[in-house]
Amino acid sequence: MISFTSAATYYVSPAGSDSNDGSYTHPFSTIQHGFSTMGSGDTLYIEAGTYYEQNLEPPAGLDNEHRTIVSGYPADGSVYPVIDADATAGTHTTAMVVNNDYITVQYLDLRNGGGSEDGTVSVATQSFSPAPGADGVSYITIDHCKISGTNTGGTTNLYNPCHIRLGYGGYPFNHVTVSNCELSGSYASGLKINSMYAGTSDITIVNNYIHDVASGVGVKWGDSINRNFTIENNFIKICSERGIYADQDYLGIINNIITGCPTGIKFHDNFGGSNCFISHNTVYGNTDYALYFTTGGSNNQVVDNIYYNTPSVYDKGANNMFTNNLDQDPFFVGGSTPATIAGFALTPGSPGYHAAGDGTDIGADANLVGIQGATTYATPPVCSNGQPTGTLASATAQTTLSLSTDEAATCRYSETAGVAYSSMTDTFSTTGGTSHSTTVIELTDGNSYNYYVRCIDGSGNANSNDYTIRFSVANLTGSCTSGADNDEDSVVSTAELIDYVSEWKSGSISISDLIAAIAEWKDGC
Repeated sequence: MISFTSAATYYVSPAGSDSNDGSYTHPFSTIQHGFSTMGSGDTLYIEAGTYYEQNLEPPAGLDNEHRTIVSGYPADGSVYPVIDADATAGTHTTAMVVNNDYITVQYLDLRNGGGSEDGTVSVATQSFSPAPGADGVSYITIDHCKISGTNTGGTTNLYNPCHIRLGYGGYPFNHVTVSNCELSGSYASGLKINSMYAGTSDITIVNNYIHDVASGVGVKWGDSINRNFTIENNFIKICSERGIYADQDYLGIINNIITGCPTGIKFHDNFGGSNCFISHNTVYGNTDYALYFTTGGSNNQVVDNIYYNTPSVYDKGANNMFTNNLDQDPFFVGGSTPATIAGFALTPGSPGYHAAGDGTDIGADANLVGIQGATTYATPPVCSNGQPTGTLASATAQTTLSLSTDEAATCRYSETAGVAYSSMTDTFSTTGGTSHSTTVIELTDGNSYNYYVRCIDGSGNANSNDYTIRFSVANLTGSCTSGADNDEDSVVSTAELIDYVSEWKSGSISISDLIAAIAEWKDGC
């Protein structure tokens, strides 16, 4: 029996030094030195900053009650220190590799891992030394982390790198939980699970926000054994392939919202995809199929789900049971294109309202979906690079409004200042990612235009202030009337105005002409 002694706590800060003792007042400067110093069951707190470190491997905890903890500091979601692996294509590089038992990783922003089949965070993998022991890795929690920027190596398929990778090289893993994380960007896969290894069991993927990826959650190379895998309460949005890829029998796929992917949930026939329980999911607004069962995807129970606004179900399996699902307009509170998780709740007039077999609503309970507790984005999107600006050429009748946001968001606009996001009626035609654009028409010469933009992220954080895109359209050549537009380009430039002021001082023009020139310089002709 292991005898437990009081665990130690260490700190890392960009302002620290590895010659320090790692205390709060004298922190280390590198995470690697912290891992080298700490013992089993100790805690390492990482203060705000960016740490360019790779292949970090925390030591094992003592047991499930005395885990090794690696956490942003303070551990409340107010700070997410960045660990940037700075990977290049084709390399085996990760921000953090978890090949030991009894470890919790939380409140960190991990970026830019990748290479071959690795993730920015890798659990139970042979790619790094030391590899796991023969009995694999047990009791791992990855909670409230942001993981992004994984290097795809130029590919976007099931075999490319991913933000989180569970299992690679034959090592089992069990009692692993990935919760309340945001996995986003670079069109790597969100989370991939290699499930075939003997001893692998008890995997829970819950309350994550996964977006702008290749596939959201992939369980591949599976088998027909009940390994107690659960994929629950996740918000999966904008995929280039599929929301959930199921190649393992006896999966529980429960209360997820999946939208903006070609296929919502695909049950494959390589090794598994049968005897799964698919219940209370909302699979909406996907372009190919909501549910896709190949010939091996059989004996699945599909109960109390919404699948609408897609080509619905492709079923080449056998004995799949469909019970009390809704494939008509669900009447979401957020309308036909909900911008937030809350928008996927049902209105009282919905045919699915309180119509599930258990007396609740058909489809996902939006209150349970997505990141719970401290959120990865407690602030609304930051808007930047608004276009166009300045003066457009005369006779410009339409133009493209565009801007960028620092996270995936849905943006709207108004021609009136101070309108709340929820009250804006015009949505950008291209939006949902980090680049947004739309066309505005009926522009006329000699007028100035102000468009007031607000955006909302997937966690429901909306801008409370306007981001203004401001421009004007010039008059036809020669239409400036003050006489200051010497080059007749329909614009009074600063240089032309200065010359005009000199003329006024010399007495060659009147004060009223100068006032008119200033107005044309300021507001356009």
